[in-house]
This record gives sequence, structure tokens and C-alpha cells, in this order.
Amino acid sequence: MEKNLLRKLFLMVLGILILLPCRTLEASEYRSMGDADGWQFVLAIKPPTELQLRSADKHRWGNEVGYYRALFVDAYVSKEEVVPGDPRRRTVIAQPGIYNAVLRVEKELRKLERRDKLTKDEVADEFIHVLLVAIGAHGADTGGKFEEELERRRKDTDATRQLFREAAVKSLY
Repeated sequence: MEKNLLRKLFLMVLGILILLPCRTLEASEYRSMGDADGWQFVLAIKPPTELQLRSADKHRWGNEVGYYRALFVDAYVSKEEVVPGDPRRRTVIAQPGIYNAVLRVEKELRKLERRDKLTKDEVADEFIHVLLVAIGAHGADTGGKFEEELERRRKDTDATRQLFREAAVKSLY
């Protein structure tokens, strides 16, 4: 008898817990779209070591930019076979809105450096932040909404740069 009572009580408590409105945070609540909190992305890569920086791709703004740019390209660009056994490969770009926005920002920063509006260090720092935001946004729940916002600002490079500047990146390391 006591066993049946405990079983009924357990099932009743379980039923109540299931029927209670569960409140889970959605991606838009973690990072609200464009309000005071801005965009936030989590980055799960360690900062580069000296050895990694020395062996990184050469870039006009330094080895650290080359290292993060290589990570960015590895994350967004992949090659796949068109048909198994066929030597031709097709290039697939994940989240092309973010990828193209990064390329537009890089081009704009090159122009600003050439016109002496920004120093090489300022350009490098800003572009590293852009790359880190893009790497953090890759595959994130909010990455699609971020990509939509970048697409909306596609024609205005300054607005795109501002969106990247407002985005925060939290590193796990």
C-alpha cells in the first residue's frame, strides 16, 4: 500500500513538473538583438603560442592576423567532391553573409590604411576583432541573425564595421 502511494505521489510530482511551463533561454535572450547588450559570441580557441605565430600565414598586418585569418578561412571554407571519385572539387562557403562581410571590412581597412586614416596597429587590432567575432559567430545559434543583420547593412561598410565593433567575444580560455 505504501509502495502504491509513493508511486502515485512520484507520478503526480512528475506530471506537475512536466506540465509547468518550462522557461529556457532562447538564443535571442542570451544575446539580445541590437539593444544595450549587443551581440555576444563565445570563442573556444586558445590564444596562439609563439610557435603558432611564427608558423602562421604571413599577412600585411602581422602574423597574429595571419593566424586568425587562417582559422577564419578553415571555419568558413570547405572543399567537397562533386561526385565521389571525380577529381573536381566544389568550394562551399558556410554562412556567406558573414564571410563576405569580413572580406568587405578587410578591403575597407586596407583602403583606410593606405589613405593614412588608420595606423597599421589600429587596423590589425580592428581586423583581429572582426575575425574573432566571425569565428565565434560560425555555427552559433545567433550566427544566422547576425548574418541577416550584416546582409541588411551590406551596402554600408561603416555600418558593418560598427556592427562588428559592437559585438563582444568571450573566450573560454
